[in-house]
Amino acid sequence: MKITVPEYVLQYDLNENELVFMSLLLFFTKKCGRDEEFVFFADDVKRILGKTRKRQSSARKGTVELSAHGPWAQNLMKVTHFAINDFYNWGFALKGYEQHLYKNGALQTTTVRLRNKESIVTYAYLVGRLTDSNLIEDASDTKLKYDKESTKMYSGKVMNSFFYETFEI
Repeated sequence: MKITVPEYVLQYDLNENELVFMSLLLFFTKKCGRDEEFVFFADDVKRILGKTRKRQSSARKGTVELSAHGPWAQNLMKVTHFAINDFYNWGFALKGYEQHLYKNGALQTTTVRLRNKESIVTYAYLVGRLTDSNLIEDASDTKLKYDKESTKMYSGKVMNSFFYETFEI
């Protein structure tokens, strides 16, 4: 499966889960602006990055407790501004992209191929959630809708054009 990521992140040795997260961050950045910080639930970030595990008992499923500044986060810190807003919310914004803009100011992007099944499943899930749901809210609780009535975030296709242009199985 191909995904779109900022071109400059390829110089860092990001794994496929980190590339999925960078693609998601690029999607939000293209929609809302490069100077925005995007706040995620910490557990969602851990799940996207593949840092969760199921416990032996199905009644006690949970995430691996990770230090926010542990070795797992070192690659992301090279390409994002990372803020811990509180225990449950982490903020991310692109960093280091200033030298990687086209003359018109657009961020240089490229496609990469995912081969890891877990990364592909995670990316496909995110595409589905972002295609037709009220998943995203801004700080004023105004929902950005991904439905046929919205012209701001939905292109009229089955999925948003950001994903549609490179989505292949």
